[in-house]
Amino acid sequence: MAARKKATTRKTAMKKTSSSRATSRAKTTKQPVAQMNKEAWWKKYSFTKEEIIRRSLLFIVLVYVVINYRGLLIAATVNGQPISRLTVINQLEEYSGKETLDNIINETLIRQKAQQSHVEVTEEDINAAISDIEQNVLGDGQSIDDVLAMQGMTRDDLRKQLEVQVMVEKLLASDAVVTDEEVNQYVEANQDAITEEYTEEDLRNFAKEQLQQQKLSQRFSTWIQELKAEANINYLVEY
Repeated sequence: MAARKKATTRKTAMKKTSSSRATSRAKTTKQPVAQMNKEAWWKKYSFTKEEIIRRSLLFIVLVYVVINYRGLLIAATVNGQPISRLTVINQLEEYSGKETLDNIINETLIRQKAQQSHVEVTEEDINAAISDIEQNVLGDGQSIDDVLAMQGMTRDDLRKQLEVQVMVEKLLASDAVVTDEEVNQYVEANQDAITEEYTEEDLRNFAKEQLQQQKLSQRFSTWIQELKAEANINYLVEY
């Protein structure tokens, strides 16, 4: 009986020992896992000083852009309600999108043709064109700036338009040659326009300019259509 009690006591002691060892192993394994999870969380959601500075600078830049360049996104506000530039653009495209796109395509084709033909427009060419306009405007008692303001244009806008116009004149110069016979016919048909202020020479110069512009206008309409037919134009938006 005593031997059985001792064996039982030994078994109980061994069970307690193994149980305590398992418990201690569980405690030691749970502690590193928790610590690892904490370190992973810290690495994921914590930032270094450099990252904090970089994010702060980025936030400041975004705030600056929103405050100072909000006009890039918002066209106006009405009692605090914003009107986006996209809304304005959509309406402009609806009313004049096709015409505007065609004008841009025409200008692009003209510039490409001028580059291929080695046709250059100098500052002197544009200044001469502006000088002619100023003389005509001054003759009507106005200034060129007043006329531009009424049309919602600036001098830079005018220079860009004249640059393209001079390109066309140079590209189509051979199609706008005016003969003396044509000038004589024009002068004879407009004898009533000759006054003391305008000599016959003035009228002949005026006639030559008018006839050149007429020929350029007539030739341009067919010429630009020829350029379009030869070009590879893909319309991605239909108006």
